Amino acid sequence: MFVLILNFNSGLNLFAQHYTSKLIDADDKTPVAFANIGILNSEMGTNSAEDGSFSLNIPQELTNRTLSIFLIGYEDLKLPVSEFIELSKSSNNTLQLKKKANQLSEVLVKPAKLTVARLGNHIDCEKNGSMLPFPYVLEEKKKNNGKIKRAADTLTEVGTLMKVKKRKTYIDSITIHVGSCTYPEILFRVNIYELVDGAPKNILTEPLYIKRSGSEVDKILKIDVTDRNLVVNNNFIVSVEKVKDLGKGIFNVCGSLAGAPTYLRIASQQTSFFKIPLVSFGISAYVTFSEELKD
Repeated sequence: MFVLILNFNSGLNLFAQHYTSKLIDADDKTPVAFANIGILNSEMGTNSAEDGSFSLNIPQELTNRTLSIFLIGYEDLKLPVSEFIELSKSSNNTLQLKKKANQLSEVLVKPAKLTVARLGNHIDCEKNGSMLPFPYVLEEKKKNNGKIKRAADTLTEVGTLMKVKKRKTYIDSITIHVGSCTYPEILFRVNIYELVDGAPKNILTEPLYIKRSGSEVDKILKIDVTDRNLVVNNNFIVSVEKVKDLGKGIFNVCGSLAGAPTYLRIASQQTSFFKIPLVSFGISAYVTFSEELKD
């Protein structure tokens, strides 16, 4: 089994204040669940709960930073941390997210002659794989005042690179190769980023979640995305993100030392992905493409 420990230096002191708030939809005033919330240029971040509520322990040295809130399908919201703190003390302690303008999905007319391909890492744990824990825990090894701090694992997002030849490629389904699961229920978010000029761009227009009871989690978790009309012309990353605390349990994904590379990012910080050496995460994708549609 692989064990991954990453080094991060939080630089935060122990004298943090606890602040809470709630995210609601600006139009219908319903709660906005599982949004990414982070203080930029720090390691501090979280997700909103099903009822839209969230909390942050903010030390004094971060009060001059910017709080960033984002969720697929909504406009990003940024405000000074000091303004958020004042809001959290008021009686109207809510933040509103505005939906992005509705965009009609393009009707895809695929050519008659298509080639089907499987990208990424198709790994069978029982035959030639190992088990990789998800989510990874970001742990700081440097001691601060004699203690080792640990960053919240809700910040991690782990993905696999899918390489395509420069042609229009239709994404049909995503598969996660599961090693084991002991949670009574899982809830993860799947993200799909096309690498445009090397920069990741999420091509989903609304969130894509995997929600299953533990008894329904088999060795293969397949998500059909044909109704999403997803088309890429470049390499893309399919990632899995933890959006809530699932309690006690284990969720392992099949992995190996050889295959398509694995990438990780701190989701709530909107940071870039960085490559994890010597780890191939068990995510694959079925795609179709036409030889006649090369750039």
